[in-house]
Amino acid sequence: MRLISWNCQMAFRKKLATILSNNPDILIVPESEQPTKVDFERENFECFSSVWIGDNPSKGLGIYSFNKYTVRLHDSYTDKFKYIAPIEVTYNDSRFIIIAVWAMPCKIDRNQRYIGQVYRALEFYSNLINKDTILVGDFNWNLSFDKDKKTENFKDVVNFLSKKNMVSLYHHNSGEDFGYESKDTFFMQKKANKGYHIDYCCVGKRWLENKIKFGVENFLEWSKMSDHVPIIFESCG
Repeated sequence: MRLISWNCQMAFRKKLATILSNNPDILIVPESEQPTKVDFERENFECFSSVWIGDNPSKGLGIYSFNKYTVRLHDSYTDKFKYIAPIEVTYNDSRFIIIAVWAMPCKIDRNQRYIGQVYRALEFYSNLINKDTILVGDFNWNLSFDKDKKTENFKDVVNFLSKKNMVSLYHHNSGEDFGYESKDTFFMQKKANKGYHIDYCCVGKRWLENKIKFGVENFLEWSKMSDHVPIIFESCG
């Protein structure tokens, strides 16, 4: 399975050829248009299934599957955490959950902004998290941002995932500590000197038993299309 997560900074339909050249089985795309606006056939790709969540038809959370992978919104989904969505994935006889993340502001409850929203969603979907689960997407947060947020912060998310035996692939592979990442995934105003690591892929034990690859794409190659770069996870089992 080849899983790619990329905040496309809107106009996803215009950027299809480049992201599809990476041959995804599953795409997680914050800021995607509705699927009806995205013409995969134009790029000779068959989108096998999709889930899209949003109020603005030009900007939502899109999940797309290819190569006979199917995705559907899990029955437990709640719009209390609108853009954090449990997705049931099926492929042949295999079935697992991806929790797709696009962490957003929250005007109603300041504690539920960005990483607080992720933390509360993980608590809510706790029973879905096991050795087969993948948590992936744009968290809009880094451990270094925790200074002014004392609870329900990034540290709490990391501790929660640790208790669930889930690991961040970037940190697992690089040996780097949270908050000290050498590769950034987001570049404010598309400036190379304003980079932050805020996109993550965390997996349960099942995935670590397989031969895996994980990478963060190069900023210069993607900067004309988005202020984020894709993160790519590939499992050979």
